[in-house]
Amino acid sequence: LAVAGAARAAIDVSDGVALDLARLCRASGTGAVVEAEALVCGSLARLAQGPDEALAWALAGGEDYELLFAAPPAARSAVAACGTAAGVGLRRVGRLLAVEEGYQLIVRGERVPLVPSGFEHFGMR
Repeated sequence: LAVAGAARAAIDVSDGVALDLARLCRASGTGAVVEAEALVCGSLARLAQGPDEALAWALAGGEDYELLFAAPPAARSAVAACGTAAGVGLRRVGRLLAVEEGYQLIVRGERVPLVPSGFEHFGMR
């Protein structure tokens, strides 16, 4: 993604998507909106005891070791090519917003505030 010039910002989500997204946005001077349905998938949904628990795990659970990155819409084909070349499935989970819009989550079609939560090393954000 970096070599192709496709990603503008990236972070691993080992501390939880909500917290690491806030870190990416803070470093980039942006806000973000994330679609809950795009986060809850695969084994996570099967292991959870319902959609709300699966979403909580997806947002604040850690140890995911996945990459969250931001790319402009014009880089969509370059991003897809990078995923194919690496043999990795990629999924769009949201988009960046103006910083004053903060962090939002779309749950069942409704926008709600997204609270940056997850694992905090030494109590630091």
